[in-house]
Amino acid sequence: MTGRTGGPALTGRGVVHRIITDLAVLDVGPDGLTLRELAPGVTTDDIRERAQPPHRSP
Repeated sequence: MTGRTGGPALTGRGVVHRIITDLAVLDVGPDGLTLRELAPGVTTDDIRERAQPPHRSP
């Protein structure tokens, strides 16, 4: 999703609870991101290299 300027869409703090991408599904919580699901062929190392901020895996 992109904003009106073509950059990332911005939202208020505490509004987004889940991030779904072509690589993974991450939950947003008070302690940061939690990895919930990986796309086929994607590893946790792939996500770790690309995710900002760092995430936790259950």
